[in-house]
Amino acid sequence: MMIPNERLVAGKRLPRLDGPAKTTGRLIYSADFALPGMLYAKVLRSPFAHARLVRIVTDRAAAMPGVKCIVTAADIPAVRYGNAVKDMTVFATDRVSFVGHPIAAVAATSLESAEEAVQLIEVEFEELPPLLNPEEAMKADAPPIHPEFATYKVAPFIKASGNVAGRSAMHHGDVAAAFANAHRVYEHRFTTPLVHAGYTEPRVATAAWDGSSLNVWSSTQLPFDIQTTLADIFQIPSSQVRVVVPGIGGGFGAKLRIGIEQFAAVCARASGRPVKIISTSEEELTASNPRQSSIVTLKTGVDRDGHILAREGRVILDCGAWAGSGPATAAIALQILIGPYRTPAFH
Repeated sequence: MMIPNERLVAGKRLPRLDGPAKTTGRLIYSADFALPGMLYAKVLRSPFAHARLVRIVTDRAAAMPGVKCIVTAADIPAVRYGNAVKDMTVFATDRVSFVGHPIAAVAATSLESAEEAVQLIEVEFEELPPLLNPEEAMKADAPPIHPEFATYKVAPFIKASGNVAGRSAMHHGDVAAAFANAHRVYEHRFTTPLVHAGYTEPRVATAAWDGSSLNVWSSTQLPFDIQTTLADIFQIPSSQVRVVVPGIGGGFGAKLRIGIEQFAAVCARASGRPVKIISTSEEELTASNPRQSSIVTLKTGVDRDGHILAREGRVILDCGAWAGSGPATAAIALQILIGPYRTPAFH
């Protein structure tokens, strides 16, 4: 006798485990989390897309009542981190590369004191011409976004050169012959804008050091990635970094990678006290992890019945100042470019 397969999940109406806490207002989000003696941090960000940092003067800010520490690139080890391409630093070193580029962080006994102190930091800039278009940035004579790129650590599967953070390709069949035999050939160009994920809760993080170990409470979607990235930044084993995720008020992919946890951590180590940081709406729209803008060109050859014979496509993903997840995203885009259609030849 056959016993029917009793489905435990598929086809069932199952309650969300976090449903009751969310609907009754009892869920603790990252913004609700607090520790005794906690300080509040704010980040000074660049108003320019590209400029040389001539000097940073923090004396007036440091003298403010309630300010416990001010941290710049000069106060922390010169470590570069990132996913496949390690091209990021916690703070700008000699140049800023985008509007919103972090320059310094302040931790104070109140959020108001931290905000005021950030405004008192004096920064002298020497403006440089910006690169605002990926196609212009890819030209041979374009100024380098990262002049020291050759010294960066890059994953062996990444093909990078100049201002191109990664290259991927897919090829199958005889594309030239298929286009030659096509009844019609269509060519299109599409552009998509930079998109913020639109989560309601801004990014939030609280950090505390326990000797040589770092504890972080963050609204991240990917705690293990935050753990390994913070271990890279502070040059400590990942076993000495603990990341706890309270409730998340939306993420949709934009809270996968590190965003503000590093600022809470460097301030906590400098001050010797727990530090909390919450990004503003302005910071979310200028210095978060958005979906990259893209330029897609697509050439399609079909026979008389409309069947696809060949496709030739190119995707340019605008990563901005740092590679981030761009190389992987661009590689995935190539697979999507073919779509769910039988395509005998493609490039």
